[in-house]
Amino acid sequence: LVNDLLMILPGLAPLCIPISKTGKQSRDFPKMVEAGFGSQNHILMFPAGLCSRRRNGKIEDIDWKKTFITKSVETKRDVVPIHFGGQNSNFFYRMANFSDRFLPFNLAMLFLVDEMYKNVHKTFRVSIGKPIPWQTFDKSKTPMEWAQFVKEQVYKL
Repeated sequence: LVNDLLMILPGLAPLCIPISKTGKQSRDFPKMVEAGFGSQNHILMFPAGLCSRRRNGKIEDIDWKKTFITKSVETKRDVVPIHFGGQNSNFFYRMANFSDRFLPFNLAMLFLVDEMYKNVHKTFRVSIGKPIPWQTFDKSKTPMEWAQFVKEQVYKL
């Protein structure tokens, strides 16, 4: 599940389910999501829905959405925590903070493709944690609380 602006990158489109961040969502979007979760393919999600932000000198995600928890339980799919140790440019983080504070839309997202191209041929640390069985996400916490629990596990990686 990715921002539809990233679909212009060669080779990415066949692997992704585009999420429209600038206009109307495709009528096929719910079907594509259900087909993705109903398949045997792995699903990568960015549970915050946005790129990380730099706040007080620290790069961190905003609160994660609960969708990956509810879909995990609904489709009986385990969650594999993955931490990607990359970072965007200072320009991107300044633009994101400006946009979040003063604009009614996410201007920084227009620079996502540029940020990806700036990192061609660079090396990143990717940490993969132990799978969390879908049965873990019981009624002892709300789906939102479970999402924050998984976020904490990812940040420990």
